[in-house]
Amino acid sequence: MRSTFLTLPVRRQSNGFSLIEVVIAVSLLSLAIAAVIQVYSINLKNTRKAELYSQAIIHARSVMEESLSSESLKETDESLDIDDTFTVSKRIAVLPSEEEAIAETYEITVIVEWQGGSFELKATKSTALPEEE
Repeated sequence: MRSTFLTLPVRRQSNGFSLIEVVIAVSLLSLAIAAVIQVYSINLKNTRKAELYSQAIIHARSVMEESLSSESLKETDESLDIDDTFTVSKRIAVLPSEEEAIAETYEITVIVEWQGGSFELKATKSTALPEEE
């Protein structure tokens, strides 16, 4: 008597990837690329902010040095635009002094503003009053 065995189909060896494996791999790769692009974009924005801040400091120092090196100061409040990017405001005010002061003290304020930020510098300068005869 012959016995009959239940035979199961033999699975053939696969030489490639299944469709689901390819879809998962492409999805993971897409997520990784999106994350890298996002980090790159954030770094570009931060670099631009730092560049604008550095330029603002240079403009503020330039205006401040010009004011401090001037031999005679006058009260003023002026503003100018630089490269359609920055607005530089300079204010020179006389600080109150004693009745018999021998010098006048000025407060110099320079403010640089741009889209997304601002920078402020303050300094004081004293100048001798002319002697009265």
